[in-house]
Amino acid sequence: MDEVTLGDAIDELYAGDPAEFVATRKRLVAAARKQADKELPKTIGALRKPSAAAAAINQLARQEDPPDIPALCELGERMRDAAARMDTAALKELGAERSSLIRELLAETESFGATGAAAKDQLTQTFTAALASAEAEDAVCSGHLVNPLSYSGFGEVEVAEAVAVPLRELQEARLAQLAEREAQRAAKPTRGHDDSSGGRQESKPEPAAKPEPAPAPARSEPAAGPVSAPSAAPSASPSAAPSASPSNAPDPANARAVYEQCVALEQQAQAAVEAARAALATAKEHAAAAGRARQAAEDLLDSLT
Repeated sequence: MDEVTLGDAIDELYAGDPAEFVATRKRLVAAARKQADKELPKTIGALRKPSAAAAAINQLARQEDPPDIPALCELGERMRDAAARMDTAALKELGAERSSLIRELLAETESFGATGAAAKDQLTQTFTAALASAEAEDAVCSGHLVNPLSYSGFGEVEVAEAVAVPLRELQEARLAQLAEREAQRAAKPTRGHDDSSGGRQESKPEPAAKPEPAPAPARSEPAAGPVSAPSAAPSASPSAAPSASPSNAPDPANARAVYEQCVALEQQAQAAVEAARAALATAKEHAAAAGRARQAAEDLLDSLT
């Protein structure tokens, strides 16, 4: 029997039938106990069973050619770029694309058992979070999702409790794959240059003939043309001077009042943001606790059946 690795165990668990998750995990733990790594059985045994919505997303992401996952990543990049530029017009246009794409994703996940209203709501929240956050996108595309994600409209998306393994490991693996692909692409042109350089080495001395463009000094004649431009500039400057007439001077009192109003509004908005962040942090703690309680209840139920 082949050795069990953590990566293989994760792939087998989260690519398989959620109904067989506990039985598969027990089998993998038993196999891992026969190996030298004494921490591996504990790590595999601690892997959490995905919720129905998370399992559907994992199945969708793990397809050989996931239909709309690349579209989700591409739209997410455009939406995050527009948000960074505070381009409200672009965000409004992209909002229609977002709604259409999420409808298509919901239809695709129905074949994986996510048909209930609660599951669809969790799926919608998860796909919305993936569009708003690159980390949430990585979690969705990993195929290791355990719990659905949520996005409140501002701030970061909490993904630590939503994936089977730390997201940093997923990102490092993704960067390693990208680096390997780039290295392979870079190697191909290098071979092409090596093959063609042998035939072109004799022609390389030809650049010595490039001194012929020395007639470029003749271009100094056009330089005399631009010299006439400054003569035109002075003629324009006198006419521009009279146009600058201080007709409407700003009222310092009004400017000060507007400034104070802006400061007050900024302070109110900042206070509202801080209060919302505190409420969001509390809600996330409650959600994480509820998720852990649900997982414990599911494990207990599975052990009794």
